Amino acid sequence: MGVYDPKLPFIAAPIKVAGSLRGVLAVQPQGENDEFLEERAHFLEMIANLIGQSLRLSLQVELEKRLLLEERDLLRRVVRHQHGFDSVAGRSGVMRRMFEQVRLVAKWNTTVLIRGETGTGKELIANAIHYNSPRARRAHQAELRGAAGKSARIRTFRT
Repeated sequence: MGVYDPKLPFIAAPIKVAGSLRGVLAVQPQGENDEFLEERAHFLEMIANLIGQSLRLSLQVELEKRLLLEERDLLRRVVRHQHGFDSVAGRSGVMRRMFEQVRLVAKWNTTVLIRGETGTGKELIANAIHYNSPRARRAHQAELRGAAGKSARIRTFRT
């Protein structure tokens, strides 16, 4: 016996998503005189509707996931631009050497100590290192160490 027997009843129900035909659910009962044929057809139609709803939800979740990933990537590009090397002023030879050191350090998975006078851009350099490194997807933790050596956490970023 093959898949389809033309002597037996055949029941099919459309699988639709938002009015669009996406497939067909079909069965063939084994008995020639099936007194429950009408009930089986109704049951098959309900199953096809459930499959259509599941498919619609799956497609909707996939779309939302894709949109969220695109938004995440856009926000990462914006953050990299805002906290990149362009946000730090200075084009002197000393600054160019410092930028080169920052680029080298950003490649490593290590803790970096940045020292300098108040208002010299230490936090800008810390952001540039973090957001241009492989660690950019993780939280950025900056610490402020005063002259007494006490540590006070000033900011934790989630990226």
